[in-house]
Amino acid sequence: MPNLKALIFDLDNTLLNFFAFKRAASRAAVAAMIKQGLAVDRAKAEKIFWGLYYQYGFEYRGIFQEFLKSAGHDPNDLRLVAAAAVAYREARAHALKTYPAVFPTLRALRKRGYKLWIVTDAPGLKAWLRLASVGLLNKFDRVITFDDTHEPKKSGKPLEFALEQLELTPEQVMVVGDSGSKDVAPARALGIQTAMAMYGREKPPSVRADYELKSIRDLLKICR
Repeated sequence: MPNLKALIFDLDNTLLNFFAFKRAASRAAVAAMIKQGLAVDRAKAEKIFWGLYYQYGFEYRGIFQEFLKSAGHDPNDLRLVAAAAVAYREARAHALKTYPAVFPTLRALRKRGYKLWIVTDAPGLKAWLRLASVGLLNKFDRVITFDDTHEPKKSGKPLEFALEQLELTPEQVMVVGDSGSKDVAPARALGIQTAMAMYGREKPPSVRADYELKSIRDLLKICR
């Protein structure tokens, strides 16, 4: 692909196993609250907890309080909130990982001369903490977070901002992500090529990308 100069990666469910770590951390938080006396069925509680993420967002800070409220318990019970928070952080430290082949693929793309960027909806500190925890701090030329534009990716504004900063045309860029609405659709609206990280999805996509990746390593077949 001779005109391609840069790849813009999504972070969660594209480079990092976000759903897997969130599920592990959520299960640990629920188990910790039950251990401290919260009277709920564990399987039902885990389902409620996951549903609250979809309702309030995966970055929502008050998730433990909302869960306690949904479980019919005092949301201001700081003893249970503290137990959940500690268990969540411990589980996150063990569960958050990159997908297989991320490191060798990034190295190969770098050797081939591509600029490597990230555009994520995660707030700045959370994005950098995730990158630091898996050893990706210095693997990208630029990381654009929600803090840079204060607009969600689906608005197209973060990608527009990235194009301006890159000083490249849309035809020279490819977006790699797991979301049809947040990655593929806004990229397509700007004339940017797209690759869907199928390995990071739980369901089939509603929007098709130019390329579908069974592994991030498949990029090396596209970006020669």
